[in-house]
Order: sequence, then C-alpha cells, then structure tokens
Amino acid sequence: MQLMFVLIVLLGHAVFLFDMLPILYKYEFEKNHVVFPMFVAFTNFFFFHMSCTADPGEITPSNLEKYSDIYKFDYKLYYPKTFCRTCHFMKPARSKHCSICDRCVYRFDHHCIWTNNDVGGLNVRYFIMFLLTLVFMAANGVYVASHCLFLYVEKNDIMKASVLLNSGEIQPVTFQIAFQWLV
Repeated sequence: MQLMFVLIVLLGHAVFLFDMLPILYKYEFEKNHVVFPMFVAFTNFFFFHMSCTADPGEITPSNLEKYSDIYKFDYKLYYPKTFCRTCHFMKPARSKHCSICDRCVYRFDHHCIWTNNDVGGLNVRYFIMFLLTLVFMAANGVYVASHCLFLYVEKNDIMKASVLLNSGEIQPVTFQIAFQWLV
C-alpha cells in the first residue's frame, strides 16, 4: 500500500506536469506554478515517511514502567491489572495490542494500512500532518485543474462558440456542453 500511495501521488503530479503546466505557462507565463505543489508534495512525502517509520510507542518490558504512569485508569474502558494475553504483561491505561503488528502500543489509535504502521501516542503528530498535507495537495489539485479549465475556456472563447446537434440544428454552447467537451 505504501508503494501504491507513492504511485498515486506521482501519477497525479505527472498529470499536473504534462497536462496542466503547459496551459498555465501558455496563459500565465509570468507566474511560478511549480513551487507550491512541489513544496506540498515533498512535505507530504516527508510526513508519510515519518508515519511509516516512526515508533508509535511500542510497549516493552523495559519501558512498561514509563508508560504506566502517564494516564490514569478510567474504570470504563481501561481497568487496572489488565494483562495482555499476547505480550504477557499488565497493560497501561489507553494502550492496546495491535493484532497485525503483534505489539502493545501506547495510546493506540489504529493500524494504518497505507503506512503499514500503528498510529499511537508517539507518531500521531506525523500522521496528522501527513493527512493535512494530503488535504492541501488534493485541494491544490482541484484548484489548479479548475483554474486551467477556466483559463482554457476564457482564452479560447469556448462559450461564444456554437455546436451542431444530431438533428442538424446549430445551438450556442451551454455550460453543460462545454464541460462535457472539456472533460
């Protein structure tokens, strides 16, 4: 899934590079259209790497005492003297055992299949930043794609054109026809 994510992002940027960038530089040659998308992409890849490789807070017998004193038991979800059946030690409050990674994790949230790592107390900040930069990347992609379409329509006078229907009738281009033709 990690390779799949990288391929999806790289293919999205290939569309930007080969389809959108020529339109942007044709009609807005004075602006720099590369810096922000590349900055967001590299920032996203950095936080993706950190989410994949950072320790989520694996609990071992050597650091069990450190994690046992951080949170108090709430007696609703987390009870004292609860043993992990797999790791064979008393679980600290707000920790859970990941069945996929086969380890107890401090402040366990979930196992992410995209990062192939647990999201826990020590790497949650990297995971959240990964998601935020992913949202910025997607929003920027939508903005740039729609901006390219509007530039193309405006500079080529698409809305002033006419279309020949199957019936032989000539009709002015509507927004629906222009959108269908562009997409």
